[in-house]
Amino acid sequence: MRLNFRLRILLLFLIITIVPFAFFFYFSWRAEREALKQQLEYHLVIMANNLAESTYQFVNERLTDLKFMTLSVPWTSSPYILRKYLQDFNESYPQYDGAIYVNPAGQVLADSNISAEGKDVSSRPWFKPALQGQYYFSDIYYSPIVQRPLLVLAAPVKSQNQIVGVVSPSVHLANLWQMVDAFSSRQQTFGQAGYAFIINQKGEFIAHPDRQKILKDNFLTEHQLQLNTILTAAREKKLINLPRDRAVAAFALVKPFSSNTRAWVVGVTIPEQVLYAPLDKLTRDLVSLFAVVLCVSLFFSLYLAHSLGQPLTKLLTAIASYGEGKKPEPLPVESDDEIGKLNRAFNQMVWQLEEREKELIRSEKFKTAGQLAAGMAHEIRNPLTTIKGFLQIFSQQNASTNQINPKYLHLIINEVERIERIINEFLYISKSVKKESVNLNSLLQDLLMFCEPRAFQQKVILQRELADNLPLVELVPEQVKQVFLNLIQNALESMPAGGELKISSQWLPDANLIEVKVSDTGFGMTEKTLAQLGTPFFTTKPDGHGLGLMLTYQLVELWGGKIQVKSAPGQGSTFSIFIPCSQ
Repeated sequence: MRLNFRLRILLLFLIITIVPFAFFFYFSWRAEREALKQQLEYHLVIMANNLAESTYQFVNERLTDLKFMTLSVPWTSSPYILRKYLQDFNESYPQYDGAIYVNPAGQVLADSNISAEGKDVSSRPWFKPALQGQYYFSDIYYSPIVQRPLLVLAAPVKSQNQIVGVVSPSVHLANLWQMVDAFSSRQQTFGQAGYAFIINQKGEFIAHPDRQKILKDNFLTEHQLQLNTILTAAREKKLINLPRDRAVAAFALVKPFSSNTRAWVVGVTIPEQVLYAPLDKLTRDLVSLFAVVLCVSLFFSLYLAHSLGQPLTKLLTAIASYGEGKKPEPLPVESDDEIGKLNRAFNQMVWQLEEREKELIRSEKFKTAGQLAAGMAHEIRNPLTTIKGFLQIFSQQNASTNQINPKYLHLIINEVERIERIINEFLYISKSVKKESVNLNSLLQDLLMFCEPRAFQQKVILQRELADNLPLVELVPEQVKQVFLNLIQNALESMPAGGELKISSQWLPDANLIEVKVSDTGFGMTEKTLAQLGTPFFTTKPDGHGLGLMLTYQLVELWGGKIQVKSAPGQGSTFSIFIPCSQ
């Protein structure tokens, strides 16, 4: 099915406007989305690196404190003085839980908490490295003695370049955890809804907002990850998806604090929905903008299709109306564009065709009048010639005998009646008479009854198929009788040796027409004869004058109807008359 002009214009305009915009919006959306995604992910990576740097600074400050402690303590003093110094140190630096001083034999000489004094700690992992001159930084571990996680530092104490003991403070981990919690709180303040944590090389949590997870839960096990995967993501600054939590995480490596420690890994996690919310907003904004552009384009497309299609629709309607024989109203010429020129040309064409049609009608009238006059002169000349001959005979007989033969008078009367019939048939064409409501079925029944004697003599079988639901028509009854009587008589004349004559009628409600068919099984007609039917004075009868069918065609056209004829030599003829209904 082909699209109409307006729809084609609408689709064309939409394609021209929407397709480029669609491509533009799509590629802009992809570029903006990718850039925004990289920015958001990079921001998360930066947060992880900042936290890793803060963690390193926190521990590095503890190492600085440890170096300061080893240089400022009077380690050769009495245990009481050493204990007092360590206690003062704890009060000045709340980042520590406590500190002990150990002699080279591994015995605790002074303890800020007093409880460990006199104990042998030579088996502790930090003692030997420190006694050998190294700074020791332990991993966070769970101490069964104090029953909580601990982070222990150790450093050698020298006097005159000789190691005279070891000092070992323990870091207060709450400070480290509060730093991580504060970072998470800042992110939540900015609407990030994420949290931070730190894991050791085993994957165990050593800092987490949920303290119950520390040194109990394993991040790698929970999310089925390998440490190398996390370390690689940290080096390449990439995120890792955590499907179980519907989140993503960025990682950063905290630099090792000493040769005997392994680096920690800082993680910052945030729900995917929160992290990529700006991407969804970007998509919604671009879709809304595209919808606005689509609506505007659709509006202008409809306006353009209407402004172009409406004049063309009017033009097509006018052409169709003119094709049906109706005179269209002149089309408006409102502009000098192509539409205006087209309307002006159509109006000019209609005017010229009307003028030519008037000339043609006048010419046809003159031609028809000439043919009728010539035919009438020809038809009347014959009986007049006969009458003239008889009058000459009468003149001669009257001079000799004074008597007129009655036989000649009868012939003269017949010829005069013949002239009268010809003139009456011509008068039927132009005679104006009053119309009446006509029941075609009743009229056809009367005509068939009138023709039954002749049909019986010619052995012609009459058949009737008359519909019961025919509406009345407003016609002149005498004209209707003349039309169908001509057709029935012609049908009977084509079957001198017998046959079948069928009369049928039906109502065509869709077309509001009544169809009457007159069919015979007579001689039939050739294509040449069919082409000349209705022509004045054309007849195939030896004694005919060709006015019967001409009158039939003229009357049916006068009613606004039409005649269709189907015939072939030896196969009979069918005349179909279509008459407009009056209702």
